[in-house]
Amino acid sequence: MKFKADSNNNRWKPSAGTSTTATAKTKKASTKSSASTSGSSFAVNKGSFTGTLADIVPGNMQAWFSEIGAALGGIDINQPLSWTKDQVIAANSEAANLDKKLLEMAEVKTAVLKYLAYAMKEAEFKADLAVAMAKAKGYIDKQQARAFLAYASYLRKAAKLEKRVKATQEIIDKSNETLESTFDDRKAKLLASINTQAKLGQATNAQVADLRNKRRQAIEQHKQEMAAYKQELATGHLTQAAAS
Repeated sequence: MKFKADSNNNRWKPSAGTSTTATAKTKKASTKSSASTSGSSFAVNKGSFTGTLADIVPGNMQAWFSEIGAALGGIDINQPLSWTKDQVIAANSEAANLDKKLLEMAEVKTAVLKYLAYAMKEAEFKADLAVAMAKAKGYIDKQQARAFLAYASYLRKAAKLEKRVKATQEIIDKSNETLESTFDDRKAKLLASINTQAKLGQATNAQVADLRNKRRQAIEQHKQEMAAYKQELATGHLTQAAAS
């Protein structure tokens, strides 16, 4: 396809017999020639290397290297060219001694971690125990307060009951005194009757002795009955309570 501008364009055009492939090869050859020419002018500046690490290591790290060298027997890591065989052997000796320390440090690290784990568990255990103890103490105090209030209530009821028992006992005692005086009157009448019969009768001495025995027996029986009755009045409520 031809453009209209081609007839007016005065730029160089390759002849019909020239191919674009040949042109590309010519360009590659010229580029290779120029690259080889520029590479031959490169050279390493060996004079800038003084044999120290100060050429590479920043100044802030040189003090650290000095400390490491001092720990390895006094070798100056910043001046490799100044090392002697004895210094290298001494440094290797110090480094060999660190192998055991590395193992020991690993074991100590494990022990420290176990101790820290134990310390944390112990702290957690103590905290949980303290919380449980505080809760238990509060519960115990609450139950003690309930027991104290119950005991105080019991004491009040016991005091009232004791007062009622005393009042009842006083009534019983007064009743017993009344009954006893009544029985004394009957006893006096009985004795008076017996004495009258003894005086008025014409009984023999045996009859008189018999009457006296009867009177003594009657008195003794009355005393026993009164003692038993009084005892029953005093302890009858206890017997009933025990039976129930």
